[in-house]
Amino acid sequence: MTMLATPAPAPRRSWIPWIYAGGMLVVVAVNAGLITAAISTFPGLSVDRPYERGIAYNRILAMQARQDRLGWTGTATIAGTAEGGRELGGRELVVTLRDRDGRALDGARMQGRLDRPLENDAAVVLQFQPRANGTFAAPLDGLRPGLWQATLDGRREDGNFRMSQRLVLP
Repeated sequence: MTMLATPAPAPRRSWIPWIYAGGMLVVVAVNAGLITAAISTFPGLSVDRPYERGIAYNRILAMQARQDRLGWTGTATIAGTAEGGRELGGRELVVTLRDRDGRALDGARMQGRLDRPLENDAAVVLQFQPRANGTFAAPLDGLRPGLWQATLDGRREDGNFRMSQRLVLP
């Protein structure tokens, strides 16, 4: 009796390791792209000297407690000036200060600045002019439209007032 020799079957090539390796390459490529984007874009800091600002936090809390005891409030709005109107680009920031009973804070001085929240551009210093009934106005000529952070300080002999508000310039 003669036995016929059958050839051995060809080894099967498995595709599973290739899929696994390809998936890992996709993960590595995506991570490399995200790392490059993170390093080359916005640094994440929106204030100068964040360490020193963090150390002074208790002083800021004490200042806020003194302000709360005074009961002063403020409102900031954007309005068109009487000369130019909004349609001609004449804008101004109008701030009104009131005491605990809603009376105008006359005799105060106002100062402030505008910053872009997500840009490290130089701050714009506001030049306020007093008006009647605890109202102050500062021109906003030449400022780009968009989101701005207003930091405003009111001072009088009997206390200080600080407020911060986001404004959208049209």
